[in-house]
Amino acid sequence: MADKSGEVSMFLTMVSGQEIQLSSPSFQGESVQQLRLRVAEKLSVPCGQIALLCGAELLRDNQKLGSLPCAQGACEVTVMVSRKWDEKLQELLVDRSYFSAVGICSLSDGSLFAYSQGAEQKLQAPPDQMKDKEGKPIDEARCLKEAVEGRVSGGLWLAGKKLRILQHDADEELTTVLAISTNWRHDGLGLVAISTGSNVLMCRFDEPGVTLQAILGMLRKEASAFADLLKAQGM
Repeated sequence: MADKSGEVSMFLTMVSGQEIQLSSPSFQGESVQQLRLRVAEKLSVPCGQIALLCGAELLRDNQKLGSLPCAQGACEVTVMVSRKWDEKLQELLVDRSYFSAVGICSLSDGSLFAYSQGAEQKLQAPPDQMKDKEGKPIDEARCLKEAVEGRVSGGLWLAGKKLRILQHDADEELTTVLAISTNWRHDGLGLVAISTGSNVLMCRFDEPGVTLQAILGMLRKEASAFADLLKAQGM
């Protein structure tokens, strides 16, 4: 809760339970990004290594502290510090979310260079493994790059499964592609892909029997929050 001066009572703790005391108060109009910068300075680590969670929700940089849920007069925020992207992907998007496999690809060619545990084969099939109806090899990395750029020619594929693009939002700060399997009703396979301008965050979900509208907004929000971390680190 905030008092009349606009201050917000914040209770910051590490995953270990250690409390973090900041030197100055927090305010309703302060953004999560500003709070992350202050926490990073306090802990003497790069801002891109800091993730903030409120409950199970990974906070986005553009959220205001005054909008966060508070319990017993204080906003409880957990601070996670991770130096490796593979660990971040696993901890923040797989262990705490509906995503089954996540990875980071270079926007230059769509190739994977970081991914959660066992995710490599779930995100991209080797170029020589799949062929289209004309017998031509399907390069899934190239297809992803083209999909994000809005110029799909060979369709979008995910580990050998063809996807149907539902949305391509290029007008936002982070270009976002939402796609589901052409056999969605049976396999529940889908993808949220977000471009930071340098790299692409790939987030696969497998939710058979679940209504798409019931989870898509939440999945997009969680993926966007992680993309904020990538961009903050210059990635």
